[in-house]
Amino acid sequence: VSDSYTVTARLVGYEFEDVVIALSPSQTEITTLFPSKFEVSGKFELSKMSLKDELIHGVKVDFVSDALYQTEVLEDLSFKILLPKGVYSCSPNLPNELQLKGVTFSPDTIQVSVTQTPLSGIVFSQILSSISVKINCLSSCRDLSTLLTATSTGQVTSRGLATDDVTAVVSYEDLLPGNYTVEIEDKFKCWRDRIISVSVGKENGGVEFFQSGYILEIIFSHDTSFDLVIASGAFEEREEGKAGVNTYCVPLPGLYHITPISCHQFEPKEATFDTSQPSQKVTMTAVRHQTITRIKADTNEITNENIKLLVTTRKSDSSDTIYPSSVSNEDRNVTLLEFVIFAETGENLFIEPQAEQLLFLPATYSLEITGESCLIYLTTFLANRGSVIKGRVQPAVELVVVELRVGSPSGEVLRTHTDADGEFIFGPLPKLESYEIIPSSPGLLFEKREGNLFLVRRMGSVSVQVVDELERPLASVLVSIHCGRIRMNNLTSETGTLLYTELQVCEYYVKPSLKEYSFAPTGEIAAVELDSELQVRFVGHKVHYSVYGSVTSLNQHPQWSIEVLARGITDGCVDIAERGVTDRRGSFRIQGLKSKCEYRISVVSLSPRIENIIPGSFVVTVGSEDLREIHFRIYNRTEQHELTGNINGPDEFMDRMQVKLYQETNRGLVHVSNVPVGTGGFFRYSLPRGSEEKEFILMVDSKTRIQGYTVSSDQSAVSFQEGKRHTSVLFRIGRVEETDRHGGSFFQLTAALIAIFIVSRFSRLIRQSFQDIFGK
Repeated sequence: VSDSYTVTARLVGYEFEDVVIALSPSQTEITTLFPSKFEVSGKFELSKMSLKDELIHGVKVDFVSDALYQTEVLEDLSFKILLPKGVYSCSPNLPNELQLKGVTFSPDTIQVSVTQTPLSGIVFSQILSSISVKINCLSSCRDLSTLLTATSTGQVTSRGLATDDVTAVVSYEDLLPGNYTVEIEDKFKCWRDRIISVSVGKENGGVEFFQSGYILEIIFSHDTSFDLVIASGAFEEREEGKAGVNTYCVPLPGLYHITPISCHQFEPKEATFDTSQPSQKVTMTAVRHQTITRIKADTNEITNENIKLLVTTRKSDSSDTIYPSSVSNEDRNVTLLEFVIFAETGENLFIEPQAEQLLFLPATYSLEITGESCLIYLTTFLANRGSVIKGRVQPAVELVVVELRVGSPSGEVLRTHTDADGEFIFGPLPKLESYEIIPSSPGLLFEKREGNLFLVRRMGSVSVQVVDELERPLASVLVSIHCGRIRMNNLTSETGTLLYTELQVCEYYVKPSLKEYSFAPTGEIAAVELDSELQVRFVGHKVHYSVYGSVTSLNQHPQWSIEVLARGITDGCVDIAERGVTDRRGSFRIQGLKSKCEYRISVVSLSPRIENIIPGSFVVTVGSEDLREIHFRIYNRTEQHELTGNINGPDEFMDRMQVKLYQETNRGLVHVSNVPVGTGGFFRYSLPRGSEEKEFILMVDSKTRIQGYTVSSDQSAVSFQEGKRHTSVLFRIGRVEETDRHGGSFFQLTAALIAIFIVSRFSRLIRQSFQDIFGK
């Protein structure tokens, strides 16, 4: 009688496969046991121990041969793995976080040959680098600092300098390999390059900075040109400055003089900048601004003494007399005079030309000095003999704008305002053959009477108020008001009000309009008269309602320009159809739905790209409020055929399998492509349109040879008549029978002794059990 036993062998540094043996009195020899795997071990040497936790929990070690073997790093930074015989490429497998930080080990890869004994002594050492920074200054390098920034992590390290030498060197040590930027941190010097990029790996890196000058910062209140001159005379240049902060780089050390050249007068008139005091800022503010005024006289008998400008500053209530800065004769009877005036920002100037036996047009001119720019030739006074034109409005209204149009409608226009008594005056003016006086003021009409007298009448206004049944304001109501050819439309504000002003005398029809609302009254007549202020009130009643919803794809992308239809389906409502169109967010609104009606809401689309709509429609009943949450999902046609499937077979070999696709032709099977198998044996093929008429065969095969096993597969025939297809393919794993036998070895002897011990122990246990149950 023979029994079967499973023999398990264990030995540090080795791994044996279990062996099943049959022992009998006539058969006491067992199969020789050979190790199937041998232990390979090594360690990591870290220069930066702060990375130890990340290394332990994130780094793996890959051993690549015909297959990939992987192990993790232990607490003491060592690693070990059991491998079958073979030659392997051993390399660290770092997670992305460590790679981005620049963590690198040397060597990159170690070739390992596993034969008949365990292997140890593999060491991966961390690589660190350094960067040397050389700085070249024009005078002293004191008070400089450099910033080193790691591109991958953004970590910044700073090094300061405390030397008066013109050359300085800074070194950054123990750096992880990767890309860095080095920056000079200094506010007062110019540099050829302020930031330099550098990469380091196994080799160290170095950068060099060169000072190109000193930073001069000038704050100007206005745009200006200026002369920049060094006291030694070695540098002189004219620069352009803009209002605000201006930064320049002066090339030499020393004292510079800055002089503005402008139509503005600056304080100070001249500034200085000393490179030995680099924190000094230069500020130059324009305090007075130039304006040039001209007088054009129809006589050549004018000199600097008999014509002048009286300039009154309203801010200080002081007056200055300004004489011409230049006098020129355009021809024998015309003289042109120019007057230069400087004034401070915010001053209001009242300019009045004066001369004997001359009248000026205009008689005076007012302007405000804003200080934004110089005012060149802002106005020109015409000097000749003339007259004065007076008039008034009745009843008296102050600040009515009065225009005097000279000659034709396109002629010169003079303007003035009425005073508190409603009176106005033009002049002295040149002798005018024809002119027209036109007063104007918002909301007023003027009727001309005898002479230059104008009667004042106020134009009418209509105030509109729109509320709902609960007296709440209704906004965005379109209110139309028209009378004859006069027609105006506007929307009510958030307060539900709207005001129409400056209306001519007429009977206006006022009508509100807002979809889904009716109004009481439907319209109103407003008889507008001069000086009238009418009020009209409407109450809106909601009679129709809206449906709100959206149209999106299956992956929640909004579908826009899709038409959605709501059609009545109950008695009295079947003739009602309202539509809405989705916006760019995929949202739609269908307005004008009647209460107590039942509607079928569906997507209306002729687009060939839409294959299906889920749901096909909604049936809703409209009550006394708007309906929401009506959402459609659209399935768009794919431009490819999709074949999905799964393979069935032993789970432990699933990740080594791949699916092969063959096309059936007259010449036999033609290989098309391979696709890997995913989790759970799932796979997917995508083929372009046009594959409908072709027949395909699917088979399963291993990606690499599996030692000791064979792979066989069923064949699955598929076609792409549908857009999508799912199938299953079965594969089988067969073990190759081992015929090679070995005897007389140490492992045979060990296995035999283990088997004898197991048989003896097992027999003793059985006898003891029977005795316990049945007695001796």
